[in-house]
This record gives sequence, structure tokens and C-alpha cells, in this order.
Amino acid sequence: MTLGTDNDLQFVTLDSVKSHFGITDKQDDNTLLSIVQAANLEVKKQVLTVTDDVNTIEGTPLFKPGQNAALVFVEAEIRRLINKLYEEANKIMLRFDAMMETYLGEFRSQAPTRTSKKLSARDTDFEDDHFAERHFV
Repeated sequence: MTLGTDNDLQFVTLDSVKSHFGITDKQDDNTLLSIVQAANLEVKKQVLTVTDDVNTIEGTPLFKPGQNAALVFVEAEIRRLINKLYEEANKIMLRFDAMMETYLGEFRSQAPTRTSKKLSARDTDFEDDHFAERHFV
């Protein structure tokens, strides 16, 4: 939301927000549109506490031309959503780590233990050496 040269209040649009933040894809347009609408509504609510009508705002230091409080709201909301997604992803990764620890613990308990005799026998086995290396004719 900005004030034009004649100090009337102008709301941010989806296109202006996308160009401001450099968003080019249309994948998140629905989410972004809801954020833009919330930003316009929030700024309008804030402005209406100062004046009776959005259309009668006079130029004051509080509402100087070019001010764009709605973009600040949009940026904060985008960051809040990113943080929320990060927290959800972090919970999923912690659950995955716990599941892997359990799985590996069960796997280790069922795997046969190798003795040094078995390992040394394997290391001297002719077939291991023969098939592990590439032999050219």
C-alpha cells in the first residue's frame, strides 16, 4: 500500500509484490495472493484507526508518498511461513533420524559378527582379488 502523488492510498497487488521480491513462477500464487490480501486488510485497519476514511488521508509524515508498509507485512508473513515449513521439516527429519537409529540398531543386532579370522580369510581369497580388479586381455 503506498500513497500516490496526490496522497490517496493505493493497495499492493500480486504483480507488484512479485516484482518487488523477484518472484517469477506461478506455483505459489494462491498463497501469495492470500498474503497480499491480508497485508492490504491489515494496513487498511491500521490506517482507519487514524482517519475515518481511507480516501481522505492527507499528506502527513506518517503517510508520506512512497511508503510501502504492506510490503513489509508481506515480507514478514513470507518469512513466518518459511520458518513454519522449516520447523515442520525439522520435526520430520528428527523423526527420520530416530527411525534410522532404531532400524540400524535392529540391523546390527541381527547381523553376524565377523571375526578377524573370517576377515583375513576373505582378504587372501583369490576370487576376491580376481573379480575385484579389471583384467585386460
